[in-house]
Amino acid sequence: MNAALGDLKILGARHNMKLRQAGASTSAPTLQMTPLGGQGRVYWLVNGRLVNTTEPNQSFAHTFTEEGAYTITATDLTGNYDSISLHVVQ
Repeated sequence: MNAALGDLKILGARHNMKLRQAGASTSAPTLQMTPLGGQGRVYWLVNGRLVNTTEPNQSFAHTFTEEGAYTITATDLTGNYDSISLHVVQ
């Protein structure tokens, strides 16, 4: 998959996916995502709250400590963005 210049895509997650703990694990689920495309630094928001900043193509792992619906947004300073929704279940 190639993003056109300026396009920004989140890799590592699918829209409307369900995320849960792996097997018998008691640790909270973690999702690793990588931005593809965009220009410059990438700002990661979870439910509208800034949680991390990465360099282009640098992965970001977020641990979900509570069940519920989440929206993950990656954006850059030029206004390119991608957003996915997911649901964390026990």
